[in-house]
Amino acid sequence: MIYLYSLNQEDKIMYIGLTRNPDARKNTHKRKKPPHTFTILENIEDVTEATNRERKLIEEYETQFYGWNKSPGGEYEQNSGYNRKGIGGVKKGQTPWNK
Repeated sequence: MIYLYSLNQEDKIMYIGLTRNPDARKNTHKRKKPPHTFTILENIEDVTEATNRERKLIEEYETQFYGWNKSPGGEYEQNSGYNRKGIGGVKKGQTPWNK
C-alpha cells in the first residue's frame, strides 16, 4: 500500500508526497519542515498510478513553485526500494570490495 499525503499549513497544501510508512514519514517532516498538518489523501496499490497521481496534484496545487516540493514528482517509482543499494553502495547479499 502506498499512501499519497499532503502537508498543510494554514489550510493551504504546501507539499504532496508518497510513502509506504506514514508514521515514519510524518516524524521526518515534523523535524524538517515548519509547523504543518500531515493528511493522508489516498491509498494506492500500484506504484505507477501513485506517482502519476502525485505529479498531477503537485501541478494542480503548484507546490513545486509556491510550496515545499522541490521537483514535479515521480521520483518515488524510481526509489521505491526495489533496487536500492545498501550502506556504502553494496547491494544486500553481496560482499563489499574490501572484505
